[in-house]
Amino acid sequence: MRFHLGAFPENKNFDPESEGWSALPDVGLNSVHLRAIPASMSLFLFWSFLFLLVFPLELLTPQTIQLSPNVIQIQFPIFQMPLWHIIAILISVSVLFIPVHEMVHALCCPAWGLSADTVFGIWFSKGFIYIHHDSPMSRNRFLFVLVAPYIILSLLPLALMAIFRITNWPPELILALTWLSLLGSLLSGGDFVSIGSLLSSKIPGRALIRNIGQKSYWKSIDKTS
Repeated sequence: MRFHLGAFPENKNFDPESEGWSALPDVGLNSVHLRAIPASMSLFLFWSFLFLLVFPLELLTPQTIQLSPNVIQIQFPIFQMPLWHIIAILISVSVLFIPVHEMVHALCCPAWGLSADTVFGIWFSKGFIYIHHDSPMSRNRFLFVLVAPYIILSLLPLALMAIFRITNWPPELILALTWLSLLGSLLSGGDFVSIGSLLSSKIPGRALIRNIGQKSYWKSIDKTS
């Protein structure tokens, strides 16, 4: 893996037209950001449904504590942790989320993202971090690269939370998993826009996908030596 500052790197040795590659529809970053909003809202609704199924409701069940003969206090177990614990968990997960999200993309690239073809980039003027892969990969592999962070960072924490009923994990861990899973849904909208765009193009599953800068191209594997 190599690191890059600025816009997506362009491979000057890759000439799509002369090599028989066809351009995929150019969605554009601004369009992706706009279309990601309804996609994220849909993912949030799906997340909410799953969350209500697996969240240990006993953490939200009020408990009555007799402090004295005349004083009764009602407490919620999830809120019994110190406030600084809650703030530290929310900030830590939020700060680490985007780099981890992008590293999951990278690990799903060919050679586990360790080859020089995989680029970890930071585009300061646009305010985001990205993963870019230079060499070709199959369409299905490309789809897997796009959806993997959602599976690992959103769905997996929900599955782990379901285990809480058996293992009795502490509230701090449940809060961290909840926040991680929520961010994993809300911030995967852009990935699902790319997935939808790729699937709507009706490219064969065995076709190859290759990127140059912000543009993507495809080529039938039968035309590739």
